Amino acid sequence: MSLHDFTMMVADFAHRHEHWLLLLLFMIAFLESLAVIAMLFPGTILIVALSTVAGTIDYPFLPIWIATALGAFLGMWGSYDFGVLHKDEMNRLWPFSKKPTLLPRVQSFIHKWGLWAVFFCRFLAPFRATIPMISGAFMVSKWRYQLLNALSAMAWSLLVLSPGTFGAHWLLKFIS
Repeated sequence: MSLHDFTMMVADFAHRHEHWLLLLLFMIAFLESLAVIAMLFPGTILIVALSTVAGTIDYPFLPIWIATALGAFLGMWGSYDFGVLHKDEMNRLWPFSKKPTLLPRVQSFIHKWGLWAVFFCRFLAPFRATIPMISGAFMVSKWRYQLLNALSAMAWSLLVLSPGTFGAHWLLKFIS
């Protein structure tokens, strides 16, 4: 099954069962923000597809924004905690075990940008999968991390949801 087929299958399911839309968005945003899984999971594409479904059925924006932001926030929180628990074995975990230069590069990125690295990693897929985990391993202040995690989750969700939700709504009005 191709990525396109999978995306269409999820969007079709959400269109037929709109009562599952919030849970789907929450779970997809959670997986998209979870360490390592974010590298393998096409979450952003699925969220855009589901937001388009929401726009075509006039689903209220606030609940989908909250569900998506909450999933994204909890995913990166879990990644941070994973880093805290596995800080001593980080270089033996995938993807760092396969790419020995990756861990020092991520460390350098965090060192250079500080807590802004936490905020902006949300918007860059390779960093979204690693920065939270490394932040936990290097014991970045948990409360400062979570504050930027929350802010970035809200901003990222707004950015990812808006084109589908508002674009589909506008397009349907334009076509009708």
